[in-house]
Amino acid sequence: MDQNNSANLTQTPPIIPNSSPEPVRPAPVQYEVPQTILVQPAPAQAAEVPPQSPVVPVEIAPVAAQPNPVVTAESSLPPVQDQAAPTVLAQTSPPTPELPPESVISPPLAPVKLPVSRPVLIAIGIAALLIIGLGLFLLFRPKAETLTDSGSTKTSSGSKTSAPKKSTEATLLAAKIAVDTDADAIPDFVETAVGLDPAASELKRCEVADCSKSGKAGISTKNTLIILDSSGSMGLNSGSSVKMTEAKTAIKNFISTVQANENIGLMVYGHKGSNSAADKPASCASAEVIGAIGSVNPASIDGYLNQIQPVGWTPIGLAIERAIPAFAGKEGQNNQIIIVSDGNETCGTDPAGKAALAQASALKIQVNVIGFAVAATEYDALSAISKSGGGTFMTANSSSELEAQFEANHKNVENFIADATCITGASSDSFMCLRDTVDKVQEYLRPLVDQNLANGEIYDLYRILNDAIFKKYYDQIEVVQNSSTQQVNEQQSKLLNQ
Repeated sequence: MDQNNSANLTQTPPIIPNSSPEPVRPAPVQYEVPQTILVQPAPAQAAEVPPQSPVVPVEIAPVAAQPNPVVTAESSLPPVQDQAAPTVLAQTSPPTPELPPESVISPPLAPVKLPVSRPVLIAIGIAALLIIGLGLFLLFRPKAETLTDSGSTKTSSGSKTSAPKKSTEATLLAAKIAVDTDADAIPDFVETAVGLDPAASELKRCEVADCSKSGKAGISTKNTLIILDSSGSMGLNSGSSVKMTEAKTAIKNFISTVQANENIGLMVYGHKGSNSAADKPASCASAEVIGAIGSVNPASIDGYLNQIQPVGWTPIGLAIERAIPAFAGKEGQNNQIIIVSDGNETCGTDPAGKAALAQASALKIQVNVIGFAVAATEYDALSAISKSGGGTFMTANSSSELEAQFEANHKNVENFIADATCITGASSDSFMCLRDTVDKVQEYLRPLVDQNLANGEIYDLYRILNDAIFKKYYDQIEVVQNSSTQQVNEQQSKLLNQ
């Protein structure tokens, strides 16, 4: 150590290098050192310590027989070499009370305080408030409620609470709505207001179980067009008589029995040309109404029948097609065609298709077929015509049988028309009754619904009542209409299978 460094240490305790032998010390005494002693190695060419040199903490322990404690450098400090001695900065504070001698307590390190910005503090505060608020909500939230059948509410814990009370006006109205003496879905006070009987069910009143009460037991006017086959085969014999002669006799007898409200017409096909191949085009184009509907009667029938001679082919489809205009102006009446033929179509004019058109037209023409002395192999083809036309197929082999079939066909169709008309008439009466009832009720309730738009409870009661009555009665109308359609179809099926 040089002279300059010795002079600087004259007033401080000597530093004992790590290489010197360790002196015998008494039990150490702890001193509280508020500031750490910094040992700074001096640069090789400077006498003073640079202001930003690294600092190393040291530990101080008292040394016996000396007035001041001996400062010992940490073992991690580098040994002192020929360079300038380190400058030691040390401050001491008054000694603290003596601790047990068995250990040396290192001075406590001061807590590190990190700077916290204001936004961070605000965010922490907000998060804390949210957590506290959520806890209070979960603690004091109301119990979940469900509506029971009795109108009360049930909490999640199982206890029941009463439903919100209605206003006095709503309570009184609800009580009035509940009074329905005749159980027809219309409250008594409404029936009284619209002029209905609260003690008589409107649903039962609108039922029409007996068709005769509908006032539409049948259609007064019946229109029948007889179409006679005048093909060459009708000139052949059936038994001992010619088929055409037998057919004319049966038609004359039938005409003599018709009632005054029945209109009869006469048509013929295949009555031109001949049954030769050369005349086929002319014959297949022949189909003519020779007696308009309503003009054929017992006094005129002979004049029409005498014109007809069996000569040509069999254009049944063409005849049906040309027969439809003969019913013009007779919509809504009982319209039917009776075809008398001894064989099937021979001109390719699609009789089954034309029969379907007649039935589907606005005139609703029913097409019936009587196979006169016809071969069994042709039953299916003739039956297909009547089936497409919504009519019946019958057979006859003599004038008496043919006359009987005229009567049977006439009677069957008449019964079918009467039954179908009765059913549809009853359905129509029921429909009108139900609809009129709904119209009266809604005419009374709709203004009440509109007047109470601002009164939620009263508005809801009137609206729900109005909607319920409408649905109830129109559901019943649908039932009546479906039942009517089913019954008419059943009657038609019976007619076709006779």
